Amino acid sequence: LQPGNAEHDKALVTLARGDASEQVRAAACHYLADLSLLGQIEQQDRDATVRNAAAMQIQKLLAGTSPLSPSLENRLRLVNLTGNQKALAYVAEHSVDSTCREAAIARLEDPALLAHLALHGSDEPSRVAATARIDDIAVLKQLVRDARDKRAQRIARDRLKSLQQQQDAEQHAAARRAHLLQELDTHAGRSLDNLYGARLQQLRSAWDEVTGNASETEQQHAAGAMQRCQARLDERDQQLAQEQEQQQARHEQAAALDTLQQLVDEFRAEQWQELSSVRALVSTQK
Repeated sequence: LQPGNAEHDKALVTLARGDASEQVRAAACHYLADLSLLGQIEQQDRDATVRNAAAMQIQKLLAGTSPLSPSLENRLRLVNLTGNQKALAYVAEHSVDSTCREAAIARLEDPALLAHLALHGSDEPSRVAATARIDDIAVLKQLVRDARDKRAQRIARDRLKSLQQQQDAEQHAAARRAHLLQELDTHAGRSLDNLYGARLQQLRSAWDEVTGNASETEQQHAAGAMQRCQARLDERDQQLAQEQEQQQARHEQAAALDTLQQLVDEFRAEQWQELSSVRALVSTQK
């Protein structure tokens, strides 16, 4: 059977998909150019040998190492669309075109595959590009020691330093969060004074500075402690407001009583004056 002949291609598809022999199905996969069909076989065939044969043919087609490979333009487009990590790693290591190798490396996410390429890639640009994609401290330490290229070593050293600084900052922030959570719990149970609200605001501001990478548990812990603190402040403010209202009511009551007493005193003075006038009149009549 010759690939490229319509009848032969149809026969190859039939053999790859339905022949009773796994050896025949696997052999037929090596002559297929339909990536979609090969993907189905890789996912669905019951035999591992056939699945592996389909996977290998996909890798060769994308890398340009098969006579049936698509054009460079189509291969580059397909590489930029696939998320198949094994296929991308094969293209990155074996593709005949540097543009496809670079595109494949840019889409690789598997740390082990990137580490392999950084050490054993087919050319310096590939090894350097793979190194620049690695964010595992242990792998970067290995590359600083074992990388074949000075540029890759320098990139690994710079990334290692940056990641270690980031790790140190995260550890410091984690310790700071733990300390603040303890302080919030303590503050929620301490006695109220005139500085209680100001201290709570300080703790809130400090928490906002380190909350970026806080876990959901830490966020809930902090929120609960702050709510307890705020509830105590609200309760105190409510009590103060009630006391002020009661004091105001007493003042108003006292003022009303003073006014009433003044009216009574004035009324009594008027009565006494009238009584004195009557007595004087009676005296003149005697």
